[in-house]
Amino acid sequence: MASISNRYLSQRFRPLIWSCLDFDLLRTATFFAERYFYIDQENHEARHLFALTLLKSEQKLSALHLVDLLHPSCPSCIEIYAQCCNALGRYIQGREALRKCLQMGGPSDLGPHRESKPVPDEAILECRMGYLYMRTNLSERAAESFAHALTLNPLLWEAFEGLCAAGSFPDIDQLFPAGTKSTARFTEDSPLQVMKNGPLATGAGFFTPDTVA
Repeated sequence: MASISNRYLSQRFRPLIWSCLDFDLLRTATFFAERYFYIDQENHEARHLFALTLLKSEQKLSALHLVDLLHPSCPSCIEIYAQCCNALGRYIQGREALRKCLQMGGPSDLGPHRESKPVPDEAILECRMGYLYMRTNLSERAAESFAHALTLNPLLWEAFEGLCAAGSFPDIDQLFPAGTKSTARFTEDSPLQVMKNGPLATGAGFFTPDTVA
């Protein structure tokens, strides 16, 4: 059973990952999906989200490894498996998976946990604005947008990368100032503090499935 601190992390990670997936912030989604899975590898949703982010990030073999023969009663996992098979040229396996998905018909057991927004929140919009400024050679305006995005949500990796690309390197103490609303939730039983001294996952893009002889 996950510890109380891990449950806090799960509650924090889940909506962030879904939101980033909805609006194509795949670096942030994959980074936090990996950590969500790392802290609770028996959690179906954590595994599903990590597989989905890997698939969307073009890491099909790793995604396939995560959902292969796992939770055969979950249409969402079967559909991810089918997409992986199609991308890897395993068309017969993909076809059979989709046939099974169609036969099941019912909703995924992930339904109650799905959190989706029709419009991105302000932090994501500011991040997108920053990249549009960059593409029109307005680096200073881009830096302002990225900095604002990080002020609203310091966990957006794309905003951090964009700010660096714009020639501005943020001070970590400014991103996570003591006593602000963004850090107030991480006190006492702070999930981030709990992970501070523990081992960390390998980082997005370095998940490698076991080799099968």
